[in-house]
Amino acid sequence: MIFLKNFVVILLFFLVQNLSAAVKITPLSHDFPKLYEGRKIIELTDSWDVYSPRSADSRTNVILPASFYGTDELVFEKTISFTSSDISDYNIFLVIDGIDHSAEFFINDQSFYKFPYGQIPLTVLLPSELLIENQKNSLKIKINSALGSETTIPTKQRFLFPENRGGISGNVYLKFVPKNGIVSVAKSVNFEKNFSRANLNFVVSCSGTESKKGNRKVSLTLLSDSSLVLFSKSVKPNNGKANFSVILKNPNLYSPSDAKYYRVKVELKSDEKIIDVYYQNLPLFNLVKTKNRFLLNGENFNFKGVEYTPFSKLSNELFSYKRIEEDFEIAKSLGFNTIRFSHNLPNNAIMELLLKHGLFAFVEVPDNFIPDALLNDSNFKRRLSEYVKNFISFYENYPNVIALGAGSSFLPDSEPVFSYLSDFANKVKSSGKLSYATFVTIPSNFDIVDFAGIESESRLPEAGVLRKLDENSRGKLFISGTYPAFEETRQGYLYENSYEAQGKYFRELLKLYDKLHLNGFFINSLIDFSGDYSSLYASYSKNKLYKIGILGTERLPGRIAYKVISEKLNHNKNVSIPIGNTIPQVPLFFIVLPLFLAVLIGGILNSRRKFREDAKRALFRSYNFFADIRDQRLLSGFHSYFMMVISSATLALLGVNVMFFLRGNISLEKILLSFGSFSFVTDFSYLAWHPKNAFMFLWIAIMLGIILISLLVKFFSVFNRTRVLYENIFYSITWAIMPVTLLLVVELLFLKILYLNSFNFLIYFFVVIFLIWLFFRVLKGIYIVFDVQPSTVYLFAFGILVLFIGGFLLYYQISANVFDYLSSAMAQVKYF
Repeated sequence: MIFLKNFVVILLFFLVQNLSAAVKITPLSHDFPKLYEGRKIIELTDSWDVYSPRSADSRTNVILPASFYGTDELVFEKTISFTSSDISDYNIFLVIDGIDHSAEFFINDQSFYKFPYGQIPLTVLLPSELLIENQKNSLKIKINSALGSETTIPTKQRFLFPENRGGISGNVYLKFVPKNGIVSVAKSVNFEKNFSRANLNFVVSCSGTESKKGNRKVSLTLLSDSSLVLFSKSVKPNNGKANFSVILKNPNLYSPSDAKYYRVKVELKSDEKIIDVYYQNLPLFNLVKTKNRFLLNGENFNFKGVEYTPFSKLSNELFSYKRIEEDFEIAKSLGFNTIRFSHNLPNNAIMELLLKHGLFAFVEVPDNFIPDALLNDSNFKRRLSEYVKNFISFYENYPNVIALGAGSSFLPDSEPVFSYLSDFANKVKSSGKLSYATFVTIPSNFDIVDFAGIESESRLPEAGVLRKLDENSRGKLFISGTYPAFEETRQGYLYENSYEAQGKYFRELLKLYDKLHLNGFFINSLIDFSGDYSSLYASYSKNKLYKIGILGTERLPGRIAYKVISEKLNHNKNVSIPIGNTIPQVPLFFIVLPLFLAVLIGGILNSRRKFREDAKRALFRSYNFFADIRDQRLLSGFHSYFMMVISSATLALLGVNVMFFLRGNISLEKILLSFGSFSFVTDFSYLAWHPKNAFMFLWIAIMLGIILISLLVKFFSVFNRTRVLYENIFYSITWAIMPVTLLLVVELLFLKILYLNSFNFLIYFFVVIFLIWLFFRVLKGIYIVFDVQPSTVYLFAFGILVLFIGGFLLYYQISANVFDYLSSAMAQVKYF
C-alpha cells in the first residue's frame, strides 16, 4: 500500500504541474527612476481595471506595474481626460517601459496599434482623431503572454530563460510633445590632441515654420554632472534646423572607472515663451577596434562582462529598481565593466542605471536555439526582421550600448544562420554599434559579425584549437561560461557542480581568456534566477530556480566563484580551492535495490521447482511455453503475478538508471524542450533528480501498462474467431518480458559503467536491441496464444505503434514545430 500511496502522490504532482494555472495578478514595485524632464508628463500608474475578455464584468483594480500568471489574455483598462489644447497642440505618446508579450491597444474601443514584439519598450502615438476632448476616454491594452514556437519572438523553446510573465513590468505614462516642437537632436563628436579637446556638433530639428510661429529660437545648454553650465547659446532655426558647435578642453571622458557624463538641455522658444524642452545624456568616450584589440579613450580595453537577468520571480520578486541598482554595484565591485542582457531586454530605467554606474551593455535579441527550418521560413523571417528593426531602433539611442546581439546557441556552420547574421550585422552597422552572436562552438566564419561568442557550458573550449586561430580571429572572440552549482554541502572541486567546482571552472575560464589574449568574456550569470520550468542541467527545483549564478538570490558573497572572480579581476590575494575527494556518484539505492530483487528472484527459483521449470522453458523454449498457455496447461497465477512485479521493477530500475545518469545533460534538456511543453521538462526533471520516486512511479506505471496492453489485446481479439481468456493474454505478456530480469546483475554496476564514458554508445545500443527483442517476444506470445499468422499480429502491433507515435509527433509538430527544434537540438549534441 505504501508504494500505491507514493504513486498517487507523484501522479497528483504531475497533474498539478500540467493544470493551467488560474490567472493571478501580482502588483510590482514602481520605484523606477524619474527619467523624464521638461515635457508634460501624466503618469498612468493608478486605477487600472483588469479583466478577462470572456468575463468583462469581473474586474480587479490594480496599480501598475503588475504581472499576471496563466495563459489567458487580460485587458488593462483606464479612463483618461484630455483638454482641447492637449489634443490640438500636442502629439500624445503612450510610453511603456516593459510589456509581455504581445498587446493590442484601443482608444474608445477602436483598435489603433498592435505590438507583437515582446519586451521591447515602446512609445506609441495616440491618434488624435479618436480622442474626445473634455470627456473620459477609454484606454485599453489587451495583453497576451503566450509564446509560440514560430509566431513570437522569443519563441517558446527557450533554454534557461527567466519565466515569461504577462503584464506590464515597467513605467507607464503619457508624454506630451508639442506639434510644433523639437523633433530630434543629432550629435557628432570629434576628439583631438590625445583627447585634450572634444569638438561637439549638434543639429536640432524642429517642426513647424518660422513665419507661422513668430520669433522662434533654439537654445542649447551643456551641463556637467554637477549641473555646472559649460556652454549655452541660442540661435534662430533655419529651415527648421539649428546648428551648434561646442569645443571642450580637457573633457571628462566616460569610462567604467570614471562614470562622468554631460547633460544636454535644448529649449525651443517662441517670442520668449518656452514651447518645448528636451534633455539628453552625453557620455563622451572613444571606443575603436584596431586589427585585433579594442581601445577605449586611447587605452587597451577588454570587455569583462557578466550576464544579468533583472526580471525574475525569485531574484527580483517585486521588479525593484533599487535591487537592480544594488546588483549593478555588486558587478562593479567584482571588477566587471559590461553587463550582457541575453534573456531580458533592459528598459529606459535600467539603461539610466547602467550609465550612472559606468557599465557598458551588450543587448541581444532574447532568443536562442532557432532551427534552420524557421530561419528559412518566409513568415518567420519577416517577423524576425521586423523585430530586429524595432530592436535596433530602440537601443541605437543609448551610447553605452556597445554591441547588439542576434541571439545565442547558433550552429557554427549553418548557411541559414549565416544568412540571418549577415542581414542582422548590416542593419546594426548603420546604427554605429557592434554586432555579435554566440555559437555553441567556434564558428567557421568570423567575418559575418564584429564579435563572435563561444558558449562554454560546464566545460572549457579546447585551448589548442583556439591557439591555432590567427590573432585577427581571436580578436573577434569572447567566451561565455556557464557552470551550475547546486551541490552546496560538498567539499572540493573534484565533485561536479559543487561551489568549489564552479569556482575552479571560472578560474580556468579566466586563465584561458588571459593566455589567448581574447577581447572579452562573459560569466553566466550574476544572480541565480527562476524560469518557466525545472531544469535538468541546472538541477530540479520545485520553485524552478536555475542555480547558475555566482551569487544566490540572497546575494551573500560566500560562494567560491564570487571570491575567485574578485581575485582575478581586482588582483586580490589568491583564493585557495580545496580539491577534496571524488565522492561516489552512485547512490546506495542503485546497488541495494537490484541486489534485493536478484536475491528475491533467486530465492524463489531455488525454492519453487515449478517456477524454475517455467522460467527455464519461457526463456529457452518459448514457443512450447506459449503453446502451453494457449492450451490452458497448468500455470501458477501467483508465479505470473510475481514475475510481473519483478520484471516491471527491473524495467523501471533500468529506466531510472538511464534517467539519473542523464539528469544533468544539456542536450537532453534541449531535446525535451523541442516539444514546447514546460510541464513535460519539469516532470522529467523531477523523475531524473528523484530516483526513488521515479522508480516507484515507473514500476507501478509499467505494471498498469501490462494490464492495459492485455486489455487492449483482448479488445482486438473480437476480430479473431479464437476466443482467448484475458488471463492467458496477461500470462503470455508477463512471461514474454521475463528475460529482462537477467539485467539485474548488470544493473548493480550499470551507473558506474556509464560514468566511465567509455562504452556508452555500445551500452545504449545493446539496451535498445534487448528491448526490441523483448517486444518481439511479446508479439510472439500473442500470435501463438491466438494461433494466428505472425504477420497479422505484426501488422496490428506496428499499425497501433505508428498511429500512437505518429499522432503524438503530429500533435507536437502542429503545436510546437517539434521536428524543426529536434533537428537543431540533435545537431548540437556533439558540441556538449
